Amino acid sequence: MADVDSVVLIPMTEAQVQCIAEGVTPQDDALTFVAGALPPTHVALRSLRQWSTGCPSHWALPFHIADASGQRVVGGCTFKGKPVRGAVEIGYGVAPDCRGHGYATKAIERLQDLATRSGEVREVFALISVDNFASKAVVSRAGFAQGSIVTDEDGERVERWHWRCAMGP
Repeated sequence: MADVDSVVLIPMTEAQVQCIAEGVTPQDDALTFVAGALPPTHVALRSLRQWSTGCPSHWALPFHIADASGQRVVGGCTFKGKPVRGAVEIGYGVAPDCRGHGYATKAIERLQDLATRSGEVREVFALISVDNFASKAVVSRAGFAQGSIVTDEDGERVERWHWRCAMGP
């Protein structure tokens, strides 16, 4: 595993998310995007819907996951909306060529820190397909505990993994 202690989360702008929603790579002279590092179109569309209805940008708009240089984007992560009853869902993805190096785990730890510092969150959770063993290993390394199997809004059976904030409200 590579030393990725310096993973940086870079908030995406509305314009960048709009590009992704349209299937276009954002133009940013300061960033280089690894193939497969950008979130899928449906994630961008969901983020824009939430943001347009007043959800604060830090809860609605995704983050680029950048390596230690802060210029090479290896993936993306997001809160899937503002906290509800003290709980907030996260999502994340890393480019195929960058998987297995600890980027996702470090990005999740950064999201945990942001959630804790918000003062609005007691629990961070992720819904993970029962067959996605790699993703379950990632959240386990970030200190999440496995919860029950539930059916998500798309009708898929998923496991609910959760992490309690040490300093939440």
